[in-house]
Amino acid sequence: MQWVYTAKCKKIDTFVKALIKADTKRPAGRTKVMPTNNFVKLFKNWGANENLSLHRLRQKAVTLLALTAMCRPSDLAPRTGFMRDQIHFNDDGSMTVLFYGIKNDTDRHGFEVRIGRSECALTDPVLYLIDYIRRTNQNITESQKQPVFITLLPPFKALSAQSVGTILRQSIADAGLDESFT
Repeated sequence: MQWVYTAKCKKIDTFVKALIKADTKRPAGRTKVMPTNNFVKLFKNWGANENLSLHRLRQKAVTLLALTAMCRPSDLAPRTGFMRDQIHFNDDGSMTVLFYGIKNDTDRHGFEVRIGRSECALTDPVLYLIDYIRRTNQNITESQKQPVFITLLPPFKALSAQSVGTILRQSIADAGLDESFT
């Protein structure tokens, strides 16, 4: 369906902008569904946490959190920061993640996402985030703000959204998916 609007109404302009991708002037289209089984196979092939390098552990933790919470790179590395105190590990084995100032937080009050345990330890986002945080705690001093995802070399600092995007693209490639998946 194609239509043209000529109204000079602010509410209609806002509605149209919500329907159109930024700067493309064409309707946002549906993309293919991400085949998560590819990631399950990949992460099972990588093996247990303790056998992973910090680089691989971070890649796995970022990817599993992005997939389970349906996050964009900018959600896991917003300009305001994604800090460790925004993650709470619950007694039942789940975790609650508090997101602030991300694209879907329209009122900027933040919102919580609760992520349960996976039946398979090799694809459990909670276990991998716990292990990643434990292994990187030594790289952050008490006086620093404590970002969740950090660089692997000193000076340790929060990853940028661009770096998170690079990690996710690497996971997509490692899972054998083509570049049409983002």
